[in-house]
Amino acid sequence: MFWRKPEKTVDERRQKATDIFNRAKILFEKGEVDAAISLSHAARDLFESAKDAEGLGRAEDLIGDILTSIGQYSYAEKAYERATVAFKAPEDDAETFRELAEVKQFQGKREEAIESYQKALALYKKLNDQIHIAQISRQIAYLLYEQEQWAEAEKYYREALRLADVTGAQDLKDSMMLEIGNAIAQQGRLDEARQIFEQSASQARATHDSDTLADVLHSLAVTYVAQGQRDRAGALYEESLKLNQASGDKAGIAYTLYEMGINSAEQGKKDEGVKLIEQSVTLYDELGAAEVELARSTLAQYKVD
Repeated sequence: MFWRKPEKTVDERRQKATDIFNRAKILFEKGEVDAAISLSHAARDLFESAKDAEGLGRAEDLIGDILTSIGQYSYAEKAYERATVAFKAPEDDAETFRELAEVKQFQGKREEAIESYQKALALYKKLNDQIHIAQISRQIAYLLYEQEQWAEAEKYYREALRLADVTGAQDLKDSMMLEIGNAIAQQGRLDEARQIFEQSASQARATHDSDTLADVLHSLAVTYVAQGQRDRAGALYEESLKLNQASGDKAGIAYTLYEMGINSAEQGKKDEGVKLIEQSVTLYDELGAAEVELARSTLAQYKVD
């Protein structure tokens, strides 16, 4: 009679799966993606055969992380979706819904991303994890802002700001003031937006946060333009430009040059405006930015006029 090797027990399969999973994580951290993805799949299959839901969820989550790192977002999305089904612990489920939302966002699936972020938000609220609630509220607000749902975006931004203040997350709080101001300005409440921008600028100066300050000054300038105060706007654009140049932020430089050019041209300084917009076109072209077409169109318009 032939001898048959006894089948591994559930505990043995679970232990082997855990060992393989840990090796996959190490390989991924080292950047050895091909080996990591192969081992993570093997770990997933073993966890599944051992009926280990938590292990299966962790393996699917790791597969999602690896695929996200190489830009395979549609496959990562499927892995994260499988992980949310497998996970039972709220903290693991919340994190996976957040990751799922991010890959949907990368793919431009804004409505689906918002839905996944909201699921993560509900779970983090159950856990009373205020930092994550603030971060995810901000992400939802950002997506709503992109969809021009200004009032809804403002609501989520304000909740994120409140929690950032409660938890002492100053860096999150500083940038949130700018974002709330933008959402308010888009709703036409320009005086209120200007006050928030000025408050944000003062805070950014106090904390020497030059990147945030550059963005705030730009938004403040746009607000002054909307209120017909182009001279005041011009001075703010100049200061924002200097800050962007100091930090080497080419996208910020290009955007500010473009807005400065329009502002100058509309003040009757057409030659100066054209030169500034030409500089923005050159920079946008170097960056391969989509904004270059609008800048070229605007430039052509002012040259004809």
